[in-house]
Amino acid sequence: MSDVVLEVEQLTAGYGDAIVLEEVALAIPRAGLALLGRNGAGKSTLIASILGLTRLRTGSVRFGGNDITRWSPLRRAHAGIAWVPQERGIFPSLSVTENLTVVSRSGPWTVDRVHALFPRLAERRQHRGGQLSGGEQQMLAIGRALMLNPKVLLLDEPFEGLAPIVIDELEDAIRRLRAEDVAILLVEQHVEKALALTARAAVLDRGRLAWLGDGAQLASDPDRLAGLMGFNAAQDDMMPVDPN
Repeated sequence: MSDVVLEVEQLTAGYGDAIVLEEVALAIPRAGLALLGRNGAGKSTLIASILGLTRLRTGSVRFGGNDITRWSPLRRAHAGIAWVPQERGIFPSLSVTENLTVVSRSGPWTVDRVHALFPRLAERRQHRGGQLSGGEQQMLAIGRALMLNPKVLLLDEPFEGLAPIVIDELEDAIRRLRAEDVAILLVEQHVEKALALTARAAVLDRGRLAWLGDGAQLASDPDRLAGLMGFNAAQDDMMPVDPN
């Protein structure tokens, strides 16, 4: 069985006449991929392109061995691609249970399994989404995405604005998801945490792939990491790209 769950091949895409991504090629393995880069590098646009929400100029998206480049966003979601947006997007007027069940699809992920992953949601099952704390809302957003029973989960800045103790809980949940064979694409400004939670890493710079390789290798090279993340912009164009 291939280790690769989803592939983006030579993708050039954007919105309307604007091109944001240029010839991006990467793969999401079962062990997860950290997608890094400065603000405006194109990370959210890459997620949107995987979801089918951008204008594709060239390239393709492959998922589970199928070319899904022309598939609608709904068909992609039903096939097993789930997304937790940076804004979380929960339904504030619905209860926790209603938030989880309104999008559920048949499969191993059930309300009980989500409660086991996030016990706080079980305790607050009758609370409305708008009554939850920010951390609880993030747990609910992830739980709702899991109710689609996805094969790959796209997480956009899941730790943003949260207390350290809540981040610890979310980190533990992501590790458990990896063990459950849910592939994770993790966009996160907490770079060290993102690299620790995934096996591979990709860094975007101005819409192009600046680095692709082993996450542990990148984490062990602080000078390279600092250059890629913009602390030393002069180094950006010198970073190698792993061809694999």
